[in-house]
Amino acid sequence: MQMIDTRENFPHSIAGYSQGGTVVDSVAYFTANSYQEMADPGKVWQNERPMPYPFAASFCINSFKKIRTYDFEDTYDSTPIVLESSGRMIIAAHQYKAMKTSAFDVQTGEKLWDSPANQGGALFFGYSYYHSKKGLLLIVCSDSGLHALDALTGREEWFFPSPHGVTPCVDQGKGRIYYQYNGGISILDASSGLCLSSLSVDNPAVCISWNTVLAGEGKDKRIVTYWYEKGFFGSCIRVYDMELKFIWEKKGIPASRKATLCCADAKIFIGSGDHWQQDYIKLKDQSWKTISAYDLYTGKTAWLTSMHEYEYSCIPNIIYCNGWLIAESQTNICGFPYLVFVLNAKNGEILRLWYRKGPANSCAPPVFSSGMLLSGDLISDNVLVTRLGEGENSDWIGAFGDGQTHSMTAPDYALTNLY
Repeated sequence: MQMIDTRENFPHSIAGYSQGGTVVDSVAYFTANSYQEMADPGKVWQNERPMPYPFAASFCINSFKKIRTYDFEDTYDSTPIVLESSGRMIIAAHQYKAMKTSAFDVQTGEKLWDSPANQGGALFFGYSYYHSKKGLLLIVCSDSGLHALDALTGREEWFFPSPHGVTPCVDQGKGRIYYQYNGGISILDASSGLCLSSLSVDNPAVCISWNTVLAGEGKDKRIVTYWYEKGFFGSCIRVYDMELKFIWEKKGIPASRKATLCCADAKIFIGSGDHWQQDYIKLKDQSWKTISAYDLYTGKTAWLTSMHEYEYSCIPNIIYCNGWLIAESQTNICGFPYLVFVLNAKNGEILRLWYRKGPANSCAPPVFSSGMLLSGDLISDNVLVTRLGEGENSDWIGAFGDGQTHSMTAPDYALTNLY
């Protein structure tokens, strides 16, 4: 195992960005910040627009030079999405205080539209999308349900009321949305929002702000869901077929209030720990420190890697690329480091460890492109950039990778050689 200090290996942290991002056509788009008590006082946005989270901003993925800012307000927990709509590239993001989505022209920065102001809630990561016969629909989750917005005008095409939910997955071929919310899950017709099927779930049954995943291939596709209940070892993974027939579940998982699921190679990968609600590091027994892999179709443990020797309070985010798993630690505890692990996805062997002094924390998941992990950090008010190896530019369209499957996977060519 190789220990590398990223400050020497790849000394990049990009000031002013601190939440989620996406990458499209070699350009990164991140939520930007103008205020953070623990940050360096020389803030890049402070004199430009002194308010919390005043922009989304774009920069070149190769040079890190800023390209443009987009005049959003209070995009705190929103990861922007960049897609083509009727021949024009748009960037859309949720403004949680205004309770609406807005869209801008990517090339000019011109504001295109505002959606209705009916999308309450700050615990929101990203969008899904669906190409309907009428045009592109942006699918956004709020505290009161699921909204489908016309990407050309911002008009709400349909609304499905529900308790608090999370970013849903989309089956483009069948025209279905699989939407997970507190206490249940539904199949919706993507064009109309009509509910095709629903089921209730037993405890744990809470949704916070993660990804419902469309995993597998062909007729063997599965819907992978994650559920949370306050208390130690209260999390659960449940897997269903495409008609919501229950397949298997795994309870008692020591995972985070904001954990993301990673699905690849017919496996489900998940980290452990929490610092948003349950403080696992106070437990005498540190056996909760693991990264686990479960068989997508049976739920059997494929492998389990102990992480007990490392200082972290949470590993919420894991990304798959070209046979490797990239897992980052998060903490808000001074004295703890920021760690990035690379593991062999087949057996869980730790291959590399990158280390940076000082804690790192962001509610939104990281981005992976061109051999680099880019993770927003609220504590330093920076994007932390860790170069893991050589790779080509690759799109990371949604908060969880693909904007329809949300599987936290990057194309193989995004990391072709591991340092």
